[in-house]
Amino acid sequence: AAALAAALDRIDSVSPTSYATVPDRLSRPTADASDSDAAVDRLLSLARSRIGLDAGILSRVEGTDCVVEAVADTTGTYAPGATDDLGATLCEATLADDTATPLAVADTATTDHPDHLGGAAVGACLAAPVVVDGEAYGTVSFVSPTPRANGFDRDDREFVALAARWVGAELARRARERELESFRRAAAASSDGVAVLDDGEYVYVDETHAEVYGYDRPDDLVGTTWRQLYDDDEADRIESEAFPVLASDGHWCGVATGQRPDGSTFPTELSLATVGDGRTVCTVRDNTERVDRERELESFQRALDEAADGVAILDGGEYTYVDQTHVDMYGFDS
Repeated sequence: AAALAAALDRIDSVSPTSYATVPDRLSRPTADASDSDAAVDRLLSLARSRIGLDAGILSRVEGTDCVVEAVADTTGTYAPGATDDLGATLCEATLADDTATPLAVADTATTDHPDHLGGAAVGACLAAPVVVDGEAYGTVSFVSPTPRANGFDRDDREFVALAARWVGAELARRARERELESFRRAAAASSDGVAVLDDGEYVYVDETHAEVYGYDRPDDLVGTTWRQLYDDDEADRIESEAFPVLASDGHWCGVATGQRPDGSTFPTELSLATVGDGRTVCTVRDNTERVDRERELESFQRALDEAADGVAILDGGEYTYVDQTHVDMYGFDS
């Protein structure tokens, strides 16, 4: 949203006849911040004005319906939330052939698509598919009720295609933010450490996850690889044992030996799961106390097994443990 907002400020200074410079200007990053919805609305408004058409519309496809999601309209014809049959709109024509090619129609009377959402008559239309994470989401379209006498040139097409790509990237960012927020809520309710990996690097780490591995702040891990939390041999083992199962089944659970920055190691229970966009959710629990208890119990069991006397443990007058020597001494079979 920040980059998009700054790009919109740059578009303001671009004349209608200099669209060829827009792709380069839009591609430059910025650190400015802005509200995402307002940025999309402003993009539609400015693009509509610069192209010289009356309405700019962001629509999404839901099954066989086309739904208006955002609009900048000087005619009052379109409104967010309006729904129409996909086949009756120019959305279908825009998405029909190629998700990378804009639809440019200077006079819809020459086509089979004279109407748009709500049956509104459209004389001219310039539209492009919106793609989110590789899937067709909907369209960005700019329309007017009257034909466009001078048609649309290459710069017009490039401009609307670029606008559609920006919208698709923004929608993908929103989806990731919502998903990360759900991870944050789940992490807050869990006693385990939770983190998210994207292409092997941490994009989200909660405080528990950082603490388990001996880090003071989650930000110390964000942007780093998961391999730094294990020695080389253990990282190789996880990669060879866990990742193939994760790729085939979508999840893996097991044990691993973590390594803190000071070089000390500790046992963990580790769970990995793949989410819809290909990122990996990691859940970890420090197993040190459980492993220590198991070792104590094993030592106690060995001591009992090696004792010459019979041993039993009572709780409230009832046996909770009896070794075989004690059983044999009293003549029982077991």
